[in-house]
Amino acid sequence: MWSTSVSPPTRFHPARRVLRVQSPSSSDDGDYDRDYEEETASESRASDSRRGFGGLQAMVIHTPVASPVPPSSPLMAEPSRAQNLSVESIARAQNFNGSFPYDDNHLQFIVGADGISRARELPTTLKQLGGMSNAQEATKMLIWATVITFVCLQKKFGREKDSWEMLAEKAKEYIEKELVELGLEETLVAKTVNELESVASALF
Repeated sequence: MWSTSVSPPTRFHPARRVLRVQSPSSSDDGDYDRDYEEETASESRASDSRRGFGGLQAMVIHTPVASPVPPSSPLMAEPSRAQNLSVESIARAQNFNGSFPYDDNHLQFIVGADGISRARELPTTLKQLGGMSNAQEATKMLIWATVITFVCLQKKFGREKDSWEMLAEKAKEYIEKELVELGLEETLVAKTVNELESVASALF
């Protein structure tokens, strides 16, 4: 009689069965072993669908792709100057000594993109004061930026004067003090400040 034994599934091929067929020891043909591997069609398809590179199970990861935001979307739009310009935002820009910065960011913030080129230009009255050293030129720029900011408060936030009166007073003290430091006579300080404010008013 023929004897059969079924070996347990192998480690890497759980769906595969090996059928070992042995002849009886009394056979005239001698002892021989034959191994038959059988694998059903359904088991083969199931195994292949799970099998990846090197016999490992393949895994597919679906990563969501964000849709591009159109340029006109409000998510990319920067807040307008009118929305940002306020007494509070101006107060945050003031330096400890009462001055305001002379740079493109602050000037554009105060007068807008259309007026920034004129805001950069120092008035003749201010140019003629003092010498031409770097320190004096820097002082003149700070004076001019402070005058522009002071006029902005007057023009745009006149009804909120109570909220900015103290910072304006500090700014005016800085302007007057530095004009004197540049060599201007004290009797001419008030007149010069009025002239500078008149020029700055044209920016608004």
